[in-house]
Amino acid sequence: MEYGDGINVPSPYFFLLTKTSITTMNELFNMCVELLVWLAYMTGTSYVEINVIIFIIIGPIIFSLLLMYSTYITYKYGRLKRKI
Repeated sequence: MEYGDGINVPSPYFFLLTKTSITTMNELFNMCVELLVWLAYMTGTSYVEINVIIFIIIGPIIFSLLLMYSTYITYKYGRLKRKI
């Protein structure tokens, strides 16, 4: 919304959406933390160790595999396109 003097004022719904989205993100974060705590309990490790395993070891491996697969598919599609 814009008023006569050129000042932009957010919609009244902006604050509602922001509060809702923040609440949703907090709930999602808390669920993820609870999952990590549960995994730590089930495996006999700590929350920090599970965090390291997932985000420092498994995450980059999955990212690298997806990047290699994407490169392979792009290369394969390019070769196929040249044949046609």
